[in-house]
Amino acid sequence: MAETSTPAVPEVNEVDLSDLRESLALGWQDFRRAPLLGLAFSAVYVLGGWVIFWAMTTQGQIWWTLPASAGFPILGPFIACGFYEISRRLEAGEPLDSGVFGVVWRQKDRQIPSSPR
Repeated sequence: MAETSTPAVPEVNEVDLSDLRESLALGWQDFRRAPLLGLAFSAVYVLGGWVIFWAMTTQGQIWWTLPASAGFPILGPFIACGFYEISRRLEAGEPLDSGVFGVVWRQKDRQIPSSPR
């Protein structure tokens, strides 16, 4: 019988409060360097929430509560892609232009798996 080796157990890094502080400080630094883009991506997430809230309350569509609460977080990865691209471009010294939005658009097939066309 052939010997099989057990796969190595991945090493898990621990995150402590100083890591969180550093991440928030770097994010704030990026926001101060590109506030309009930061506000634009944040506004998409906030407006999405308000649209869902509006549809459920004023339109009497309370039955949407479950699908909306399950689907709303899908916006998160797209917003995160935008923030990651802004940070990457700032760090690389690249221009912050409309190409940032193109990167987010191109991620749609990676973030939400879809059937091949």
